[in-house]
Amino acid sequence: MKAKILISIILCLGLGFCGCSNDKISKRAVLVSDFSDDFETFKKELAECYKVSTHFGIITHKKLTDPIAKKFFTEDKKWQEKQRKALESNDMDKYYQIKEEAAISRSKILDEMLLHQLTDEEGERFVDSCLGRNYSYYNGVEFHYRGLLDYFENQSEYSLWRKGVKEKVFLNDESNLPEEYAKLIKILKEREQVAREQREKKFQK
Repeated sequence: MKAKILISIILCLGLGFCGCSNDKISKRAVLVSDFSDDFETFKKELAECYKVSTHFGIITHKKLTDPIAKKFFTEDKKWQEKQRKALESNDMDKYYQIKEEAAISRSKILDEMLLHQLTDEEGERFVDSCLGRNYSYYNGVEFHYRGLLDYFENQSEYSLWRKGVKEKVFLNDESNLPEEYAKLIKILKEREQVAREQREKKFQK
C-alpha cells in the first residue's frame, strides 16, 4: 500500500535545489517527518505545511510557484480569447496555430513550476506529517484524520493525540478507537464542522 500511496501522492517529486538563491531558500517550506510533542512548536510546524502547493498535481513550494500559477492562468485566458476570435472568424488555420502556440506556452510555464518541486526528502516529510501517513489510516482517497489538526486548542488535547500517534491508535478505523480517543476525535470534528459552516456563510455573503 505504501508504494501505491507514494505513486498517487508524490508522483512528481524528484528535483533538487538546483542552486537556489538565499531568497528562494527562505521561501521554501521547512517540513518535518513527525510533529513535535510541544503544542506551540506543533502549530509552527503545521503552518509550514500550508506553504506547500499542489497546483496541477505538482507538489511545490507555494511562495515560489503561486506567481507562476497566476501567470499560467493569465496567459491561458489570453490564449483562449485568441482562439475564440479565430473560431468566430472561421479561420481554422489561425485557430490551430494559436492552439499549438498555447500548448508550447503552457508547457514552458509548467516546466518553470517543476523547478520548485519538493525534493524527494521533503516529499517524504510532507506525506508523513502534513498529509498524515504516520498518524492516520488511509481510506483509499485521503489520510483520514489530516483535516482535524487545525482544531486542537491546548496542550492537553494535543498530548492525548500525540500519545495515540505513538501507540499507533489512529492507524485504525474510527469505529475501533478507544473511548478517550474517540471522544477527542468527536470534539475535533465538531469544531471542524463549525469552522466549515462559518466559511460557507462568509462565502455566501
